[in-house]
Amino acid sequence: MKTPGPFQNFRSQLGEAQFPAMFGHSGAQLMATLYQIEQSQWWSPGDIRQAQASQLLALVQHARQSTPYYDKKFTDLPEWDNPDALLEAWDKIPLLTRSDISAADSALYSRAPLPLHGRQREISTSGSTGKPMHTLSNELVNHFYRAIACREIMWSQRDMTRKLCAIRPDRHKTLEGVERESWGRPMSLLYDTGPSALLYSTAPISYQVDWLLEHQPSYLLSMPSNFQGLVEEFDRRGAELDSLEQLISFAETLSPERRRLLTDFFGVPVKDLYSSVEAGYIAVQCPEHDHLHVQSEAILVEVLDSQGVACEPGEIGRVVLTPLHNFSAPLIRYVNGDYVEVGKPCSCGRGLPVITRVMGRERNLLTLPDGSRNWPYLAIGHWEEIAPIQQAQVVQKSVETLEIRLVAERQLTPEEQSALENFVTEQLRQSFQYEISYHQKLTRGRNLKFEDFISEIN
Repeated sequence: MKTPGPFQNFRSQLGEAQFPAMFGHSGAQLMATLYQIEQSQWWSPGDIRQAQASQLLALVQHARQSTPYYDKKFTDLPEWDNPDALLEAWDKIPLLTRSDISAADSALYSRAPLPLHGRQREISTSGSTGKPMHTLSNELVNHFYRAIACREIMWSQRDMTRKLCAIRPDRHKTLEGVERESWGRPMSLLYDTGPSALLYSTAPISYQVDWLLEHQPSYLLSMPSNFQGLVEEFDRRGAELDSLEQLISFAETLSPERRRLLTDFFGVPVKDLYSSVEAGYIAVQCPEHDHLHVQSEAILVEVLDSQGVACEPGEIGRVVLTPLHNFSAPLIRYVNGDYVEVGKPCSCGRGLPVITRVMGRERNLLTLPDGSRNWPYLAIGHWEEIAPIQQAQVVQKSVETLEIRLVAERQLTPEEQSALENFVTEQLRQSFQYEISYHQKLTRGRNLKFEDFISEIN
């Protein structure tokens, strides 16, 4: 198994037995899983799918026998007794929506939790589209989350002896930073790592920059919109992060334009993650390309068109997820609300499916006057070339009207406003009526994510 650093970084848990390293129980299990997924990533897509089918059969059978929701939902479906039969009938299993989960409540919880899967815990999503969603997880799910987190670090070839900083969303409005002597779990189960520090994105951007200049991290994790704010503040000060080696993007959609902006400004690569609270890691960036690989050892990802047919490479469809190891509250064919573009098999040789781009949610679709919809491209990062714009967001109010919300140093002149409207028209390839509004700050949604474009239609 490839390791991201020198072998001597292994953290032995057994006294003076430093070579070969001896791990504790959790570390040994994690290393065993890492060894297996190091092999399985190179399997053919067909072999990966067959291995998933065996796990899916165990999951579906358990859900049917122990979960009231599926016992009722699967009444008219046959009893599958082998993986091939389940795969052949997979598209007959009804989809599970967020509203289904909210309505089912504890009926989705297994009445026969498996003791060897570890302690159960309740998790809840942010409720970005309305009411927060509640479900259950367990230690087995957390184990596979840790394994994929380790894989992502290895794929990204980070030197774990260096400093990691993270600026994350925080619903509790906690501005203070947190410092640790290690990167924390999962890597501290296996390796001696460098220090880490955490700050919350509710801190003002100017404070974030001060904090980063003090800590001088080699690796920085945050959301794309927060990175954008950091770019503007660093540029305003003429300051630099000389220590920085890599950015890690998560939680929001990373557009190709924003990736280029961040890479050009900071002079380091950007590694992207696609995950969710309820499903864990969905896809992470390929070691050799900008696109993402589905983490098929932990989750089945389907990408379906409007007719429920699997999308081909180059097509955009809605994401349907089945986490493979959550027997506490199975989410079978769960429609998470995201849309992605399917990619071709990767030239890196891995058999893991490819996601070219994460497009966003249905609320991020632009509706045209003829009723058709598409994914808008808005080069918001270039708007400051038109006027002193610090932050911007476009909101579709109707099929004819767009509101452009701005945080700016001053109101735009008529010439600047006209140039801005023409620029948006050019970007969208469609003319609209425009309303300009000015704000002290553009707030994030309930999920604490910032979206460049939102449709209020429907």
